[in-house]
Amino acid sequence: MKKVLAILCVVLMLFSLAACGNDKFEAPNNSFNSAEIESYVSENKAELAQMISDEMGFEGDIDIKVQGKGIVFDIKTAIFDNVTEDIKLQLQEQASEVSEDYDEIVEEMKAEDERLSELEYITITLRDSDGTFIATASNR
Repeated sequence: MKKVLAILCVVLMLFSLAACGNDKFEAPNNSFNSAEIESYVSENKAELAQMISDEMGFEGDIDIKVQGKGIVFDIKTAIFDNVTEDIKLQLQEQASEVSEDYDEIVEEMKAEDERLSELEYITITLRDSDGTFIATASNR
């Protein structure tokens, strides 16, 4: 259980160090064009996924996509196979606490790449190898 919590913390801290983020769940604004954020993600997708894999030290699928004014990191790995409901709840609580730092990450990302000027949130979703939801963290 401690290893799973530690892995979640590493993932969340990795995103802070990598400055990959966004905040707030909002319906897409009709005047908003996600092409700039999509351009950034498309250009950096492989590098971001490899960085996550290297930092976490596991094999798994990392899907990175743009959703509205946010970037979503969907991580699927066997590390979370057979996780109990109690551990899922603890992971979700931990994720909620760490996600408060995502606003700062979003601002750092905006400062580093002008294509992210409309970025508002990042979301990290953890799943087991079958794709079953385990926990999510977001500043949305």
